[in-house]
Amino acid sequence: MEFITKQAGRLSFSTRLRKYLDARTNYPESPRKSPWRFIKDQIWALFCSDGIHMSRYFMYGLDRKEITTAEMAGYALSGQKYSDKRVALNRLWSGNPNCDYIIMFRDKLCFGAYLRQFGFPTPVNDYMVRDGKITDLKTMQEIPMERVRDIDFDHFVKSATGGSGRGIFSLRSMEAGLSLDGKPIEVAELVAMIAKGFYIIQRRVEQHPDIAKINPTSINSLRILTIQTENGVKPMAASMRFGGGKSVVDNISVGGMCVGVDMQSGRLKGPGCYKAAKATPTHPYSGVKFDGVDIPYYAEALDMVTRLHTQVFYGMHSVGWDIALTPEGPVVVEGNDNWNPDVLQMPNGGVKYLFDEYFDPILKKNRKRIR
Repeated sequence: MEFITKQAGRLSFSTRLRKYLDARTNYPESPRKSPWRFIKDQIWALFCSDGIHMSRYFMYGLDRKEITTAEMAGYALSGQKYSDKRVALNRLWSGNPNCDYIIMFRDKLCFGAYLRQFGFPTPVNDYMVRDGKITDLKTMQEIPMERVRDIDFDHFVKSATGGSGRGIFSLRSMEAGLSLDGKPIEVAELVAMIAKGFYIIQRRVEQHPDIAKINPTSINSLRILTIQTENGVKPMAASMRFGGGKSVVDNISVGGMCVGVDMQSGRLKGPGCYKAAKATPTHPYSGVKFDGVDIPYYAEALDMVTRLHTQVFYGMHSVGWDIALTPEGPVVVEGNDNWNPDVLQMPNGGVKYLFDEYFDPILKKNRKRIR
């Protein structure tokens, strides 16, 4: 009787774990690992790898039966560990401990002005909001409240120092006044909402029609990772980000999705991947299938970010670039010193090899300087 009770308890645990795995998976249509193999994966990650946050296990689709332990080892699993490596090398690369190029990425107003100085296309920042006051950046004059409603807005309001897609709103002028993310808003309400922060009001860029037909609700961006190597700056990985269909931003942290990019052909590959939702072969808004879509101006985008990293941001070891694709060509929306491996690994597979080859040897060689 005792043996039967133990077996029933084990079965109950296995059943409960199976339900948990079924609920968390992003790939319900793929054969998945057994509960016991799931436990084995967690033990392996704890003792043989960097450890793995449970959300990343499902985000990367590591619960799929086809994913071997060797394939899991190819992922940068510990977010903090690889973030520390990235930060250490970017600070080391400037060659001067008193010179930190990171600020040029963290402040969107500075970033835009810096790029335009060197002739690189980037969205125009028309206005700045600080302490509840709106300033015209052409004249550096404050705009009286009663004149704000007369401006023809087709812009994005962005936190000047924000990240992860947060603090971004779509601002448009309508016959009846202003709209924010498609909803009517009074000027006083707008100013009150952003009064305590530092915001820019950035002119909207027009998307290339081939990208807009997939998702017109957000500016969908091409993320390209470039790294300094012994042979110069090289584009190493890329993915395409799309808004989920209702959001005005494409960031995966606020409901967007990412799709893999074949670095050689410049075509999308595989499904659209969410952080915590079912992967989909088509965009939920348009129904367009991702796999095989040609990215317009892909070669030009690679060339642009390579030149930008080489000629302007030479004091950085690695940068994640967000590129908008317009009818006229690529436009640099942002550069990210704190680029997230998730947006590259979710749709493409592990990028730990990049850290092994281009980060770890330099960190080891300069261990004393980093301390």
